[in-house]
Amino acid sequence: MQCLNMQETEARRLRRLHRLGLLDTEAESVLDNFTQLAARLTGLPIALISLIDSERQWFKSAIGLPQGAQTPRDIAFCHHAICSDAFFEVEDARQDPRFADNPLVRGDPHIAYYAGAPLVMPGGERIGTLCVIGDKPGRLDARTRDLLVALSRGIVSVLLLRESERDLGARVRAERALQESEARFRTIANAMPQMVWSTTAQGVHDYFNERWYDFTGMPAGTGDSAAWLEVHHPDDREQTQQAWQHSLAHGEPYELETRLRHRSGEYRWVLGRALPARGEEGEILRWMGTCTDIQDQKRAQEELLESNRRKDEFLAMLAHELRNPLAPISTAAHLLRLAPADPQRVLRASELIGRQVAHMTELVDDLLDVSRVTRGLVRIEHEPVDLHQVVHDALEQTRPQIEARQHQVVLELAPAPVRVDGDRVRLVQVLANLLGNAAKYTPEGGRIQVRLRCEAGQGVLEVQDNGSGIDADLMPHVFDLFTQAKRTPDRAQGGLGVGLALVKSLVDLHGGRVQASSPGRGLGSIFTVCLPLTPGEGMQPARPSPEAQAPLPPAAPSVAQAPSQPSPLKAPGPALSPAPAPAWPVERPLRILVVDDNVDAGESLGAWLQAEGHAVTVKTDALEALQEARRAPADVYVLDIGLPGMDGNALARHLREDPRNRQAMLIALTGYGQAQDILRSREAGFDHHFVKPADPLRLEAVLGSVGAVSA
Repeated sequence: MQCLNMQETEARRLRRLHRLGLLDTEAESVLDNFTQLAARLTGLPIALISLIDSERQWFKSAIGLPQGAQTPRDIAFCHHAICSDAFFEVEDARQDPRFADNPLVRGDPHIAYYAGAPLVMPGGERIGTLCVIGDKPGRLDARTRDLLVALSRGIVSVLLLRESERDLGARVRAERALQESEARFRTIANAMPQMVWSTTAQGVHDYFNERWYDFTGMPAGTGDSAAWLEVHHPDDREQTQQAWQHSLAHGEPYELETRLRHRSGEYRWVLGRALPARGEEGEILRWMGTCTDIQDQKRAQEELLESNRRKDEFLAMLAHELRNPLAPISTAAHLLRLAPADPQRVLRASELIGRQVAHMTELVDDLLDVSRVTRGLVRIEHEPVDLHQVVHDALEQTRPQIEARQHQVVLELAPAPVRVDGDRVRLVQVLANLLGNAAKYTPEGGRIQVRLRCEAGQGVLEVQDNGSGIDADLMPHVFDLFTQAKRTPDRAQGGLGVGLALVKSLVDLHGGRVQASSPGRGLGSIFTVCLPLTPGEGMQPARPSPEAQAPLPPAAPSVAQAPSQPSPLKAPGPALSPAPAPAWPVERPLRILVVDDNVDAGESLGAWLQAEGHAVTVKTDALEALQEARRAPADVYVLDIGLPGMDGNALARHLREDPRNRQAMLIALTGYGQAQDILRSREAGFDHHFVKPADPLRLEAVLGSVGAVSA
């Protein structure tokens, strides 16, 4: 072996030497035997097992010199020996130009003769020598040389055996540590609330903890990759497989929310995560994964989103409900400025403003009631109350709403008093809300039944209708704040969705309970209120009231009746009061059709437009408006969006289908003012979108542009 070659493999040689773990260790008798035998065979005073490190030679075993001593590598004879092919011998160092000035020759130990056999490992690495040294020149015969080489091979065999024993011990210790580590891992994994699983580097599942089997109901020890995928929801399997294969292919973390089949048969949401465990070189050794049950968090998140949706919907509807009465109030105020000396117009405007203010007051009162109840500020005045009187008062309060829709009310009331301990005013409010809902969500000419009976120590009030009913998905939330059936623009019932929440809160304050039931959409609904009877009240069967066949029981003289709404205006304009001269001249009088189911809003807007010099027709129904447009097309159509039956967007589309209306201007005048409402009106064919109450100057400017173009 040449020194050049040795230098090329120096790093590998040093790694092999260090792996033996011999440097700087204590003497070992088995190796000392070799040095003693070498000294006796050669008759020389010094024999060494010398190991050549990067900067030194170190004596593992020594005869004639201290064990563990060392010298610099650059003056060591053994450094030259490991560069030789097989055996290295210096007969007289004092005469050899390579060593004549060597301090080991000129000083202690005064080397004159050196012979060394390299210690060659099976891989060719020369880690040191077995050498003998004398202070006089000499030469070994061939037989002694061969014996010295044989001894060096024997030393290598001992070192290899020693290494094997050490490696075997290390392997045994490693296996024992691995078993202990695995036991600890299983203990920790089984103590975790998550499902834990692991796979090979190739993604083959080979471990699931106890939580996995508890959750899935699978027999312990039966899990594999196929089973892992099988327990996923059928709709999630493809996505799960794709995400997992992507992670395996790219070594990226796996994370996915999916549904797993629970042992109950229910699919529950879980968060699946897995990370690769990598070796020293960065290679993937295993994948460790978990599945965390997030069903409750998912449900809470959905409930939060639903709550936010209901809140946003409520705010939009609140804006709509408040804008609706503001529009006729604003128009009436403008009319008063145009004709302050017309007594009839002033009277009509003031009545209109009064009605709309009363409506706004009801809305605000509902909101304040809910606020007070939810904050615990409502105090219940406890006194004996006969529920017959509650029924009578609630019917009187809702009489205008019921009569306006021509409903039939059927009463089935217990013959004897049904007394409860409570607040009469609040109980009337509860029943009036239920009756108002029944009237609102039942088509005209419907049937509303009110029942009162005693049952199991409770007074039971029931309100049943044959109206729109309640969807099954809405039923669990029907008493939640701001909850209503799905709104569409043609919903004319109005309301803020706080009535039933208020009903439940007030009934709870009375120690009672309220529940709702419905066979389904379009099949009506039943609301039942149960209140504890006052002590001593008995059980009384219900019987039909003698007044059951009448639309409503006769009104009590002491109960004030709300004024009914004015009749819809008839087209064309003569039904309106004669208008004064316009405040300023218009380019050309326009034919305008106003459509609004709010009679006050339509009437006041029509009166103002007539005062401006236009020919105005007012309709409260979309179908009637469509017929009028076919009979006499208008220049401008001012349409409310929230019309019953056919909403304003649908009406606009029908109008645009008529070639005579394609050049007409369509103006949306509505309480719906969100971005999506404006977008929908544009798509329906409207030219302008005004949010109630509209600015009269802006509306005048738009109408003026029509007159200018027509002229």
